[in-house]
Amino acid sequence: KKEEKEEEEDDEDIEIGREFEFGKNARKAKFGNNYISTTRYTLLFKFHKNGLNLFEWIPILKRIPKIRNMQKLSDLPWLQFPFIVQAFLEQFLRVANIYFLIIILLQLIPGLSPTGRFSTLFPFSIVTIFTMLKEGFEDMKRYFSDLAINKGSKATIWNNGKWEKVQWRKIVVGDIVKCENRERFPCDLIALSSSQENGLLYVETSSLDGETNLKLKTCHEATTCINDENVGEISGNIECEAPNKSLYTFSGNVLIHGEYWWTNNIVAPRVNLKNPLASGKIEKICVKVGDIVNEGDVLAIIKSEDFKVEVKSLYDNVNIHEIVVTEGDEVKERDNLFIMKRRMKEYEEKKLNMSDSQQILRGSSLRNTKWMIGIAIFTGHDTKLMMNQKQTPKKQSKVERMTNKLIYIIFVLLILLSLMCAIGTMITVSLQAPKLWYIKEFQDALYWYDILYQGFAGFWTFLILFNNLVPISLYVSVEMAKFVQGYFMSRDISMYYGKDGEDIACTVRSSSINEELGTVEYIFSDKTGTLTQNKMELLKFAIKDKMYGFFKEDASPYNNRPANWKIQDGFQFYDSRINELAFHKEQYGEDIHDFLCILALCHDVIPEKLRDISPPRIVYSSPSPDENALVKAAQYLGFELVDKTSDRMTVRVNNKDHVYKLLNVLEFNSTRKRMSTIVEYPNGKIYILTKGADSVMKKLLAPGKSDWQCAERHLDTMAKEGLRTLVVAKAELNRRTYDHWNRTYFIPAASQIKDRKKKLAEAAEMIEQNLQLVGVTAIEDKLQDHVPDSIAQLAVAGIKIWVLTGDKLETAINIGKTCRMLTDDMVVLQLNYTDKMAEGKTVAQQRREIRQLIETYSNMAETKYKDRKLGIVVTGSTLSLILEHGIKPKKISDEMTDEEREFNLDPKNWNWIVKGEEKLEIAFLRLAMQCRSVICCRVTPLQKSQVVLLVKNNLSGTPITLAIGDGANDVSMIQAAHIGVGISGEEGLQAAKAADYAIAQFHFLRRLLLVHGRYNYRRIAKLIVYSFYKNAIVQLCNFYYIFFNGYTGTSLYENASLSLFNVIFASLPIVILALFDMDVKPETALHFPQLYYDGPADYHFNIIVFLQWIINAVWQSLIIFFVPYFGFQSGLLLNGQTADQDLLGFLIYSCIIIVVNLKILIESSSWTIFHILSVAFSILIWFIFVLCYSVLWWIVPKINVFPFYEVEISTRAMYFLIMDAFSSGLFWVLLVIVCIAALGRDVIWKSFKRTFIPRFYHTLQDMEGTKNFPQGYTQEHLSSMRTGKIKVRTRTIKPQPRVKPTLTLDELSSVTFNELQPVIGTETDGPTQNIEKKRSGSLLLSSDVTSPSSTTIN
Repeated sequence: KKEEKEEEEDDEDIEIGREFEFGKNARKAKFGNNYISTTRYTLLFKFHKNGLNLFEWIPILKRIPKIRNMQKLSDLPWLQFPFIVQAFLEQFLRVANIYFLIIILLQLIPGLSPTGRFSTLFPFSIVTIFTMLKEGFEDMKRYFSDLAINKGSKATIWNNGKWEKVQWRKIVVGDIVKCENRERFPCDLIALSSSQENGLLYVETSSLDGETNLKLKTCHEATTCINDENVGEISGNIECEAPNKSLYTFSGNVLIHGEYWWTNNIVAPRVNLKNPLASGKIEKICVKVGDIVNEGDVLAIIKSEDFKVEVKSLYDNVNIHEIVVTEGDEVKERDNLFIMKRRMKEYEEKKLNMSDSQQILRGSSLRNTKWMIGIAIFTGHDTKLMMNQKQTPKKQSKVERMTNKLIYIIFVLLILLSLMCAIGTMITVSLQAPKLWYIKEFQDALYWYDILYQGFAGFWTFLILFNNLVPISLYVSVEMAKFVQGYFMSRDISMYYGKDGEDIACTVRSSSINEELGTVEYIFSDKTGTLTQNKMELLKFAIKDKMYGFFKEDASPYNNRPANWKIQDGFQFYDSRINELAFHKEQYGEDIHDFLCILALCHDVIPEKLRDISPPRIVYSSPSPDENALVKAAQYLGFELVDKTSDRMTVRVNNKDHVYKLLNVLEFNSTRKRMSTIVEYPNGKIYILTKGADSVMKKLLAPGKSDWQCAERHLDTMAKEGLRTLVVAKAELNRRTYDHWNRTYFIPAASQIKDRKKKLAEAAEMIEQNLQLVGVTAIEDKLQDHVPDSIAQLAVAGIKIWVLTGDKLETAINIGKTCRMLTDDMVVLQLNYTDKMAEGKTVAQQRREIRQLIETYSNMAETKYKDRKLGIVVTGSTLSLILEHGIKPKKISDEMTDEEREFNLDPKNWNWIVKGEEKLEIAFLRLAMQCRSVICCRVTPLQKSQVVLLVKNNLSGTPITLAIGDGANDVSMIQAAHIGVGISGEEGLQAAKAADYAIAQFHFLRRLLLVHGRYNYRRIAKLIVYSFYKNAIVQLCNFYYIFFNGYTGTSLYENASLSLFNVIFASLPIVILALFDMDVKPETALHFPQLYYDGPADYHFNIIVFLQWIINAVWQSLIIFFVPYFGFQSGLLLNGQTADQDLLGFLIYSCIIIVVNLKILIESSSWTIFHILSVAFSILIWFIFVLCYSVLWWIVPKINVFPFYEVEISTRAMYFLIMDAFSSGLFWVLLVIVCIAALGRDVIWKSFKRTFIPRFYHTLQDMEGTKNFPQGYTQEHLSSMRTGKIKVRTRTIKPQPRVKPTLTLDELSSVTFNELQPVIGTETDGPTQNIEKKRSGSLLLSSDVTSPSSTTIN
């Protein structure tokens, strides 16, 4: 009945998403080819999947029959270039661009614009075109990257009866594809067969999920016989799910047509790995063609000089189809001997169920397998890799958010100025109209509505006149500066890593937040692979009461290496009692043998034989560096894993190979925290071999039979040294017990589709019992280069570093000390709420106890340890209770299910909130803010992101957070922070791809923040405020002129000149400043991290700074306007005439260009050739422009047609204007006087500040260039000098919303918790003191005092 049920399940239809044929005489599937495109735009609409969808943008087109029925939308001429249309529309996602579009439309209304109809359109067009070209350039880079994949990569497919190499883009659904070892898969495939026995193959998926471990895939047993000889004969249909994003699920059916024959070859075997079959003769052939043989039957006997070997069948119920050799033939290893064949009627015309075990995804590569054959099921954009790819989200920096606020302020100011001037217009019209009888509009009597109309029209006129208060070139200048800054960071040789065969530079994935790097206040860092190298090495192990291995601190006689002993592949372990198989002489020699044997057998490591290198060697591919380290340790200590298949492992000991039958693998996961293998030893006994974390292994040991006390002492010793520990155990299994478990529990669980992992874990728990402790391992994960120095410097810079790790408490503390996060003069607080403390208590009671402990620690920090540095270490179990929100009790209703009703009635699920108390997570955050360092250990990926969000969302002023990690488990933390930094490390590229910036080593973060981040923040801040400043000067002069022209809205400037102000005359120098300005040298910025304080304190960009620049603009605009105004009134030109409006405007505009450009030189902290040339160019180009522009009226056709007529009029006026101006000495005198007077205040003020109230960087600027600076100067040198001010910002908790309490303390009768009074040991020299005091709730506080300056509170 069970077999019938399984057959019915196999025939069960799935929900079909696509159906196609494959193989012989198959019709090509119409699902598209394997061409991919990651570009955002395209020139030809019809070829681009993600191009502009006209029907979505203009739905009304669906109602037009002729257009709706068109087969090719590209027949419309203007649709040939959707890039222009889509890129242009995207420009209006910015509010400022919508504003300028409105101004452009208003200017087109005749008689409304005082600055001409195109004075805004021209610069807006240039800015928009530049932005579109930039986006087009970035898109072109993506296009060429796609082209390298589509056309540059080749794959092998079966075509016209042979294997043929084709470009990836030509592969279509249904093609039969062959991939060889270390080759990337071109599309999503269903695996049919492989070179491995039983259709096994290994796949590496680091580009998909960041995991470097090899994944085991299994071909369906019905297709494992497909090879080069018979692949051309197969054909069939495939039904499978529609394309989707799920990487780990697949469902489909394969139907084989016609007769289906299973075929395989029997080759001359390898006798053993030490003595391969070089040559031999066929002494006897024991079968004939047509015979049916079973597994183990002897097929032939090969005789060599040294031995005889029997060739046996590996398969049951197969026919001898062909005998390739005859008796007496010479053969070598791997020569073909027999061809086995059997018709498999049970699979003919029957749907074969395919699952994730047969799914091979694009982006992965074949490993440890010579070849595999598969069928293409998803191609191009339908592949799961492409469906999971998403563009890096555009982040908005704090500076950019502040800029948007400033734009809103300027816009409000613009409205107010326009209203004020409009009111002035109405007053002027009402008072002066009778005197203005010569103006046509005022010849008739004016009524109140005429005056209102004048004010209404005047409002829009003034709005157009002052529109440049919002700098039109701001966004494009900022984007261009950030783009080049990102290029500089990626090309910084100081952040390039080229060791160990790697070639990794800094990668900038999101240049939009470059300046955010200069304002970071909190860094959240993973430990393994981020602070450490993630290159594990077995340093010690313990068997019973003895420790073996490398003793760093102890002068152990067993560590004296012989002179000829060499370190192999970085393996430093040496112990004369263990190395070279000397352990057999030891007291626990048999236990050590078992221990090393378990290390060689209990793992997921795959050995790969590299024969193409000299000398040939075995390379291990592993799920994690820990696994690799243990197997390598076993190898170097004499237990070498030389071969592994799905059902056996071969271990070489003392040049002799031992074959172990692999029965089951119980995989590791973060919940089980252990893995096991069930192995049949050569002697026929079955053992379960287990290794895992001590916290779970302790519960699995047989009671009374394991010396756990000794192991616990060893674990504590190893953890205090910062080593990663594992417990190794085993147990012998009765064969009947094993067979019953395997048949009843494991096999059904492994065949499940739903909840498969959960059922496998439940099955594993049934067999992982009564284990016998064998030993304990200690693995060292070395710190990366310069990590302690980097952390120390970042701390001096005022950045708080939180380490979030999955290691044990003791290991985390030791790593904290090694990294200098926890120093000797620091009091270390421990929040470790253990399972023993929580036993028998509700969640509410546990949270109540933790709250009391946090409040106790907070009181101690404010009183007894007020003058001491504090650090805190919190465990993941405690953190889960702190961040646990629970629920509020709900009213029971009839609509609730039984489960919901039971859940709501259980008080342990309630979120207890006591009157007058703040949330528990806020109380924890308040305590953490009192500490210099915070370490969270035993945390999950979800808890990492929760901790980041706790700081990010609950501190005043929104401090900038940065998260850095190297593994897939760090992605959630990286995405939760303001800035994500990925390490391109041993755990793949998942974190690096999800991050905004990617670096190779943690210490590069120091330069990324202290140098590039600081520079970028200062530069972008100046660029933004300067953009507002220069436009304010231009428009304020126009505003002053309003009072002298009767509120008519007449512009002071010539229209063409005004249009080019933000585009040419005042744009280049500030961009140069934003790229090259340096207040101090990079070496100085690294040597004195205090310089970084300005960024988090928002010193260079805030409302005060903005107002200071605007006030300065007001001062300079007053000088620039009124000095020429009154100057021309008191003097005559060369021709004896007085100056007119045009000449006044020309002089004022010339003064503005010179002043705003020279202002760049005053604001620059360093002058380079680029600064000088850009300023000189911007000033000279203005005078060159007016000279060229003034002669255009000679060549412009004299016709009354737009635009020739307007150009001819304006250029003629400019010609006579510059003749009067350049020939007048008064013009040049006033020009010089204005520039000196306007910029004099800036020079005097900056000199005063530098002399009398210097800042820290002023002092360092003066010291730069002196001998041995900065390396010869320390913080102590500066303490005796006048170093200037450093601004430091202090964060507080945001005001929390009031929460309605669910009960009072008196009502909380189930929670009894007395006030805790921790007992702190007397701080004296001597041995560690442990003073314990118990309180109700079984909570324990103890103090471990190791020195007068170091205190640890548990």
